[in-house]
Amino acid sequence: MKSSTLLSFLMFFNGVAHAALLKQTVINKKAQQIKTRMTCDRYSVYGLTALSIGFQLRQTIFEMYKNFKSDSVATKTPEEKKTMLEGIKAGLRYMFYTTEGWSSTIQCAVGIGSSMFISHLCEKLTHPDTLRWYINSYAPYHITIKMMKKQVLQLQQQAEEVERAKANKESLLLLYDRLVRQAESICAYMTYKTSWLDDEEKVIGKRAQEAMLMSQNRWLDRIGLEVSSDQCDYQKLYDMVIAYENDSIAHIKHFYMVEGETLYDRSVVRNQMQEKIE
Repeated sequence: MKSSTLLSFLMFFNGVAHAALLKQTVINKKAQQIKTRMTCDRYSVYGLTALSIGFQLRQTIFEMYKNFKSDSVATKTPEEKKTMLEGIKAGLRYMFYTTEGWSSTIQCAVGIGSSMFISHLCEKLTHPDTLRWYINSYAPYHITIKMMKKQVLQLQQQAEEVERAKANKESLLLLYDRLVRQAESICAYMTYKTSWLDDEEKVIGKRAQEAMLMSQNRWLDRIGLEVSSDQCDYQKLYDMVIAYENDSIAHIKHFYMVEGETLYDRSVVRNQMQEKIE
């Protein structure tokens, strides 16, 4: 009974996997969504920067006006010198027992909080518009592949443990489905980024994206057939996953050069990855 249930699940997933293979129409739709997201990030940073500058200008003008007003109404007779303790008491009394003091304190707190909030948002929204950044943020296929290889090795060692093997096989199927979606996202980003390249680079970028798409479909189809097979050869599957990883890395590195990724872009992504690990 359990075997028939697992077989039915595999046959169902086999059909799903073939239907989920990468299609250019779906990729184009995702590329448009990526374009919208990147545009929102870009203009959000512009807006927050303008807001921060405006707030600082307002504070500066307010302080200049307050100083000018205090100078114009200065007392004619010199004040008696106060001790440091008396000065502190007078300052605290002004801050907490006068309307002007409370107003200044609240303005200062709002200013500090706003600056920290805007700075935090800008850090989140400011990022390189590169394939390397997008992969690490939205399509970490290398992590999925690492998990798949681990699952395959476990399945090789669990030939006699039916229940554990069944659970790991289902996990492997889910990882494969995730890998398909991540490959689709990578191709979508390449499609989006190609539209921003210069005319000469755009031709090369389009060819690189098409080559990546063909490679992904070829490997994912073969891996999907093996994963969904009820007589899966796990050593063969392991070798195919490694070959797929190496081929994907080659195509992705080629696109790094096509899109013109700089050393600064690469260092920013490296620092962001380090922050996640820590």
